[in-house]
Amino acid sequence: MPQCIGNLSNFLQLNLGSNNLHGSIPWTSGINNNLTTLVLNGNRLEGRLPRSLLNCTQLKLLDLGNNKLNDTFPDWLGALPRLLILILRSNNFHGHVRTSKEVQQLFSKLQILNLFDNSFRGIFPSRLLNGFKAMMEDDGKDDALQYIGEYISGYLDASVQYSIALTFKGIDWELNGILTTLVAIDLSSNRFRGAIPESIGELVLVRYLNLSHNNFTGGVPLSLGNLNVIESLDLFSNQLTAQIPNELVNLHFLEIFSVADNKLDGAIPHGEQFDSFENSSYLENIGLCGTPLSQKCGEDRSPPPQPPPAENDPPSTDLDE
Repeated sequence: MPQCIGNLSNFLQLNLGSNNLHGSIPWTSGINNNLTTLVLNGNRLEGRLPRSLLNCTQLKLLDLGNNKLNDTFPDWLGALPRLLILILRSNNFHGHVRTSKEVQQLFSKLQILNLFDNSFRGIFPSRLLNGFKAMMEDDGKDDALQYIGEYISGYLDASVQYSIALTFKGIDWELNGILTTLVAIDLSSNRFRGAIPESIGELVLVRYLNLSHNNFTGGVPLSLGNLNVIESLDLFSNQLTAQIPNELVNLHFLEIFSVADNKLDGAIPHGEQFDSFENSSYLENIGLCGTPLSQKCGEDRSPPPQPPPAENDPPSTDLDE
């Protein structure tokens, strides 16, 4: 990647995505304050993020996905006052997601956070969610129906060219011409543990939420029933227990839903959108019962039959197991 790029001072957008660039990101303190869009997605960039990105005070879109960047969570980017989109998916980011005490409101304008397929671990901090004010309060952009690129730069062409990948049920969905009403969080395929923060229910403008393929424990938060405009909720492959809250039945726009491969039990809620979800939304939860599963609530759950041992095999013992 050319070292001189960090010294350029007369551009608003820089898109070097989907190339074969390698090495570190050569950002210097001379970067201009006018840069609104930086896309380096789909390269082979390595190393840590340069702190000089903090000089880009007009930056609204930062897409560093699908590289080999090796760093901890860049909470310091939360000080950027206009950042709308932060994409770090498919890199080598690692460690606990910590939040800086030096900044009172981290990521206050953020609408899209994508951390998919990294090595983050530990408890996801409620304090970080509490800073996502743009996911809590409608600022009137719904009426304008602008596209992300148009909203960032004033040029409609930028919105048509820009796309974003969101992953749900193991499938990447490529979205083009993204409206400013899109609010999404993807924390999937990491190693987060502990309870899902109840404060996530305060992000009432979220439309896509993916927490799958982690080690979240405890119950499905009741507060998720407050996400009135959510369209996709993916909790697949965690360690969640207890019942699915009936409050989720009130999510009238929910189209994609999965709690498969957890440890949930009890009756599956019914009504509204929940009557449209298929078996695949609930599989591998031995304690769940009710439609659409074949296991009816109130039935005895006998253990599955074991195949007879082969004639020449000795019977198994606890030590063998």
